[in-house]
Amino acid sequence: MFNHPDRKLRDLSSLRTGLTIGPPEVINMTIEFGIREICNVYGSTETYGNCTVTDAKDPLDIRINTQGKPLPSSLIRAIP
Repeated sequence: MFNHPDRKLRDLSSLRTGLTIGPPEVINMTIEFGIREICNVYGSTETYGNCTVTDAKDPLDIRINTQGKPLPSSLIRAIP
């Protein structure tokens, strides 16, 4: 979709927020696509259980380079 020749002719203004998982380059491309309030998440895709997420209002550097803070229901413990 990003490289589609008609992309710049389309009204994509409704694309403003969402979730993604990926390296900084992919998140930056998503932002260039117009999704400026993108959140980065981490979790088990097999069970769709996100355990961390950035906030859409976090600074861009945080949203690009981290998966955010643990969700309140997440139990984080060290592995010995």
